[in-house]
Amino acid sequence: FLNKILTISNLPLYLFHLIQVECMTERQRKPEKRINFLESEIYRHRELYYNEQPQISDAKYDSLEDELKKLDPENPILFRIGVDRSELFNKEKHIIPMNSQDKVTQPGEFSKWARKRNFKLFIVQFKLDGISIELQYEEGIFQKAITRGDGIIGDNVSANVVKMKGFIPKLKDPFTGAVRAEILLFHDIYSKKYSDKQNCRNAAAGLVRRKDGIGNGDLNLIYYNAISINDQVTFKNEIQKLKWLKAQNFPTIPTKTVRTPQEVIQVRDNTMNN
Repeated sequence: FLNKILTISNLPLYLFHLIQVECMTERQRKPEKRINFLESEIYRHRELYYNEQPQISDAKYDSLEDELKKLDPENPILFRIGVDRSELFNKEKHIIPMNSQDKVTQPGEFSKWARKRNFKLFIVQFKLDGISIELQYEEGIFQKAITRGDGIIGDNVSANVVKMKGFIPKLKDPFTGAVRAEILLFHDIYSKKYSDKQNCRNAAAGLVRRKDGIGNGDLNLIYYNAISINDQVTFKNEIQKLKWLKAQNFPTIPTKTVRTPQEVIQVRDNTMNN
C-alpha cells in the first residue's frame, strides 16, 4: 500500500492533474447518465399512463420524479404534463387550463410548504384517480366536454360524456364557463365487468375513448371546480364554488375544511389508517 502511495506521489504533476480531471469527469458523467435515464423513463411511463397500459405503480412513478428533482430540479420534463390523445376525436380548447400541480407525499414536506404560504384555512379533498374532463356550458346549457389533452387543447368526447352518471345537460343558473370533473369507474362495476383491465382508471380511459360509446354508462362524473367567464355567476372563493356545484346538483367530492397544517396532516393520517 505504501509503495502505491509513493508511486503516485512520484508522478509528474501534469499527469497527476490529468488523473484528477478524468476522475472528476467520470463522477460528473454518472449524474448526467442518470438524469438522461430518468427523463426517458418519466416520458415513457407518462405515455403508458395516459394512452396505454401503466407498467408501474403511482408510488414508483413518483419516486422517479422525486429523484430527478434532486439531481436536476429545473429539468423541463418536470414542468410538462402528460398528454392524453386520440386521433378519433375533434380537438377543442379548454376554458380552464389543465396544468400539473405541485405535490408532496410526506407530512414534513407539507408543513414546510404550508409555512411559506401562511393560509388561514385549508380545504382537504380526496385526490381522485380518474380521467380529467372539462364540461363547458353557455347560459346554463351544456355545450361540449373536453379531455385533458396537453392541458390547453383536448379531445371533444361529448357524445360519450352525455351517457355518464352525473351528467347534467341544463343547470339551474344561467352559467357560462366550465366545470372540472373526474371520470371514475367504481370498483364494484370494475370487478363485475372490466377486471381484465389493469385497474379502474385504465378501464375508464379505454371507455372514454370508444368511438361507439359502449360502456360509458358505467362511468361516473365527480365535480370539484368551476370557472365563470361572465358576471351572471361569480365566485368569491373555493368554498363558494363547491356550494354552487352542489346547488346545481353536480355530484361533488367529499370536502373538509381545517385551519392548521397539523389538522390537514391529521385528516390524512386518519384516512390512510381507516
